[in-house]
Amino acid sequence: MAGEEGEQLVQLLFDAWHRTDPQPVDCACGMPMEPLLTIDSTEWHGGGRSWMPLEDRAREGATALPTGVTIGRWGALRIFTCPADPTHPRQVGEQ
Repeated sequence: MAGEEGEQLVQLLFDAWHRTDPQPVDCACGMPMEPLLTIDSTEWHGGGRSWMPLEDRAREGATALPTGVTIGRWGALRIFTCPADPTHPRQVGEQ
């Protein structure tokens, strides 16, 4: 897939969609919105070490919850922005 549709698909695939299927997030102006910020409940999967930062692997008592922030039911809060005009209202999604 090439062009704008392909870029939007890549953004959707790399963003967490664990509660629903990937869905486009479009601005009121019609532009596909881009992820601006993601706040996740965990820093890595608590059952494995594959996404654990190297510096935390050697630290005794390392936890996947260093901030203690929990979004919803252990989900992620995402804020999207319009690439055409940053003054357009942002959209918020929780997964």
